[in-house]
Amino acid sequence: MSVKMTRYKHADFTDDDSVGSVQLTEGINTSATHIRYHTGTSMWKRRSMLEKSLLVLVGTLLFVVVVLGMLLNSADRRIQDARTVHISSEYGKQQPCLNETCIHIASNILESMDSTVKPCDDFYAYACNGWIKKNPIPDGKTSWSTFFKLEQQNQLVIKHVLDQPIDTLKSKAEQKAKLYYESCLDLNETIENLGAKPMLDLLVKIGWTGGIFRKVTSPRRGVACRKQPAENASDHPE
Repeated sequence: MSVKMTRYKHADFTDDDSVGSVQLTEGINTSATHIRYHTGTSMWKRRSMLEKSLLVLVGTLLFVVVVLGMLLNSADRRIQDARTVHISSEYGKQQPCLNETCIHIASNILESMDSTVKPCDDFYAYACNGWIKKNPIPDGKTSWSTFFKLEQQNQLVIKHVLDQPIDTLKSKAEQKAKLYYESCLDLNETIENLGAKPMLDLLVKIGWTGGIFRKVTSPRRGVACRKQPAENASDHPE
């Protein structure tokens, strides 16, 4: 029986990096994953003209809707503020007006009111009936109101100023108004004494060749100047 002995042969292997690297990487997939980043500019360029137009239109409409919403909200708030009556509780901190002007205005308002009328039924009567009862329409007037009364009061104030001596008036406008006012007055009855003489002299000066005028007093029409009867008869032949 023969026994075969296993023989080992010592072999020297040289280090070969290239071979080892190939063996190690044989089972590994060397395909790399590539990640691409697309910027907004490239995405916008890839869009068609129709898509770009629709996007711009949607953005514009969205902006308009936002602006209109803000305007409507602001207008709604202003309307609500106008309808709301704000009652302040600071009355205790402020003193009421007690000067002459405030008291006079308050008195006029109270006198013009009629507390017997309910304001919800007839507010005009509630606010003005008192004044209407105390201020009837004057003679020669077709209507009368607070405006006419104020105008009359202003005329009285102006007349009082114009009746003052001209030396007391400081401004030139007041002095001229004073002179104009005095020119309309016949303080010395000069106009009354002259009568129609200035007018007759003027008519003769401009070449009047008609008859002579005489003064006629009429109870209805006052003083008038008429021609003499002889001249009137010649003007109207039968």
